[in-house]
Amino acid sequence: MIVADVKWATSVNIASLCHDLDRKIGAVPGANDKKIRKVLFLKNRPVYIPEGYSIFTPQEVIMAYQ
Repeated sequence: MIVADVKWATSVNIASLCHDLDRKIGAVPGANDKKIRKVLFLKNRPVYIPEGYSIFTPQEVIMAYQ
């Protein structure tokens, strides 16, 4: 199961975004029984990427479809 969030801001609080996504995952019925891929789509790649998360920028998404 892929659970993702999208933020279009120049600067983001990555720890807060990850915490919010984890909270949302906890509210999904049956999520505990699934392998979950945590994904954030962000305007800019952060310096720190928490373990267990995948980050994609607009450029990376566009490149994937070329």
